[in-house]
Amino acid sequence: MNNKKLVSLVLSGAMLLTNACIGVAAEGASVRNSSDAELMTALGFMDKFSSTDLNLAVKRGEFAAAVCDVAGILDMQYSTTSPFCDVNSVHKYFNEICIAVEHKIVKGNQNQEFRPDDTITFTEAATMLINALGYGEYAELNGGYPQGYSHIAVSLGLYDGVDLSGKVTVGAAATMLKNAGNSE
Repeated sequence: MNNKKLVSLVLSGAMLLTNACIGVAAEGASVRNSSDAELMTALGFMDKFSSTDLNLAVKRGEFAAAVCDVAGILDMQYSTTSPFCDVNSVHKYFNEICIAVEHKIVKGNQNQEFRPDDTITFTEAATMLINALGYGEYAELNGGYPQGYSHIAVSLGLYDGVDLSGKVTVGAAATMLKNAGNSE
């Protein structure tokens, strides 16, 4: 066998092995997401999500509500005036969003919008968790949003067991919430 055929064979094998590993990693993440969701449900933290379908995308408002629930601050006092022009008092997560603002877990954009019904990104979810854990100032000192928060998320293990290639699903959110509870 000549060298070109040998190199071609080795590279083909490496590509097949890489694809197989990616598939196993994604499957492993979904199995972990499922067990994490079961645990978080048993603890009573999954009722803030609009669906129990682990593959559905999570909205910003429902993730903020879940973070407040896990942080144990839902019974705290909050302003009855919305800090955001797109979150009115009849919004499903109005109370939770106001509590999240009071505790500096969330802040809006320059247009005073929170976009509670938009699908949350992994960086936005990690930012809420980092702020809830009290590492927000540290993330700001390390580059701010998004780099500083992403760095802290990785160092705290918030993304462990999460497939970051897609959207934040209910399953991925459950794993991130559990990871936050296990972080130091």
